[in-house]
Amino acid sequence: MLDRADFLSSVSGGSLAAALFALDGYEYFTWTGRHKIAFTEEEVRDLLGRDLQLRYTGRWFFPWNALRYWFTNFSRTDIMFHTLDANLFHGATFADLNPAHPKLLINATEMGDPKRFVFSDESFAGLGSNLAPYRMSAAVTASAAVPGLFHQVLLQNYSGSTPSYLHLSDGAVTDNLGLETLLEVLQTSVQHKTYSFPKGCVLISIDATPPFFNSIADKMETREFPEDYIIDRNASEAVDFILLPRREDMLARVGVTEGKRDQEPLSEFAIPEASRERCRFWHIALRHIQPKDAFGRALTQIPTEFKIRRHQQDHLFEAARTLVRHGWECNRVPSWFVK
Repeated sequence: MLDRADFLSSVSGGSLAAALFALDGYEYFTWTGRHKIAFTEEEVRDLLGRDLQLRYTGRWFFPWNALRYWFTNFSRTDIMFHTLDANLFHGATFADLNPAHPKLLINATEMGDPKRFVFSDESFAGLGSNLAPYRMSAAVTASAAVPGLFHQVLLQNYSGSTPSYLHLSDGAVTDNLGLETLLEVLQTSVQHKTYSFPKGCVLISIDATPPFFNSIADKMETREFPEDYIIDRNASEAVDFILLPRREDMLARVGVTEGKRDQEPLSEFAIPEASRERCRFWHIALRHIQPKDAFGRALTQIPTEFKIRRHQQDHLFEAARTLVRHGWECNRVPSWFVK
């Protein structure tokens, strides 16, 4: 199905996997020789299974980073740029994207007067700039820069007569599913009469919002060493709760009504500003797996952070297989992809 997709919209932590997929085949060199990103399950497990939090923290103790942090505009996000480059992207830019893959649209939030920002050729042209040489590590960091944990990512706007800047943070602040950008693509294609989906379209949402399960009711002490003694992780849980209404509103726009929000994986909706055309929606959501057994409860206990343990990876891969299989076995889905 991905081979037939036109666009890949990502937000927050999902931008890590989306960027790796979009860079499939990218070649780079290290002191050990020539290497290439291959988007296979084995490599994804290896790359995204690395403890990026520990590697990020370790870079704080590089003397040159400490000096730049306190005496220049070098920030926490710059340290994350280098961490992602060293472990995942190896200097890749948007010019290195695989042209045979769907067009990558990474989402962030422009702070100040909060609104969605998309890393696209059009957005950068509006800034009087060029997307091609922009570092993938910086775009992914902007998409996943949770306010409070990371400093905002800075972009200069060259379009005016005086210098101005965009300050970017986690894309989930404005759209935690990444669907708004795809709806805008559809709307623009209708407005400019470039609509290229005469038989309709299919949107697939990979939604990692977990079902909430009270796993701390029997605990007096909820901190875990060492993370929670530095920054309390309940901040990310609070953000998840705050974003739930935004998620519900977005799902309603693509035909997922309240009664079947976390039950039915399939729906249909009208393409914006197109009177007749319909679009199908496939919702692959962790919330469809209820915490009724040990497996379901284990999914709810995977924290939002830049590291993951092997057994947590196993749970997520198994959940993905279960959800995709369930959706595919619905009578309607196979017919959506008939040539």
